[in-house]
Formats: sequence, structure tokens, C-alpha cells
Amino acid sequence: MDLSTGALLFSALLSPLAMADWQLDLGLEINRPNLQHITNSSASLVLGEETLVFNSFDKKSQVQAWAELKNIDAENVEIAFRVTEEEGEGKVRTLCAPTIITKLNNLESYMVSDSSANETVKLSVEVISS
Repeated sequence: MDLSTGALLFSALLSPLAMADWQLDLGLEINRPNLQHITNSSASLVLGEETLVFNSFDKKSQVQAWAELKNIDAENVEIAFRVTEEEGEGKVRTLCAPTIITKLNNLESYMVSDSSANETVKLSVEVISS
């Protein structure tokens, strides 16, 4: 078997799901006594690559949301998220880091609360194949 035949066979075996383009629509809501931040963002995702989907600066901090498409099958899409906040002096804290499993074209929500900081973080997630 020559190299071109092997390459053709390999490409035929690749899953069409892994080769599709994936669009992530993300709603991020942060509530605490000194901050209420609500935003929507969209980004294209590539399987296995972490992508910055939200980046916001204000006078006190920088909030970033990262997403990584971990797995895709005929039923579900698995996405790992990381939402961080960098306060002055380079101090970074993770607000939440869930892995969400959802279906395509289905809005899924995740919320985490920290009662000691009187803070809630809510993610609304939808994945669309384009």
C-alpha cells in the first residue's frame, strides 16, 4: 500500500462529527455585591483545543472564560469551561471550572454559588454545528 492509499483510508475513517465546525454561544452572568456582569459571547471551537470565548476588562478586574471541546458523539457534546478573574497585582482566581455535557442545539445552564463571597456565577451554553 502506498502512502496516498493509506492517507485516503485514514481520512475516510475520521468521524464526520470530529471534522465539523462547532459554534459555542455562551451567556455569562456574575453577581456579587460590588459587581453585576452579564454578557453573551460566541466562538468557534475545535476539538481538543482550549479557546478564549470571553475577555472583559474593568477598573478592578479582568474576567476571562475559556472553553475546550472535549468529546463529541451522536448524542452529546462535552465541553470543559474555566472562568477566571484577575484582580490587581496579578492575583488570579477561578470562579468556576465545570465540564458540561449537553446535546446539540440545546440550551444548558450551570450555576455555582459561593455564600462566603456572596457571589453567583451562571453559564448558559448552546453548541451548534455549522
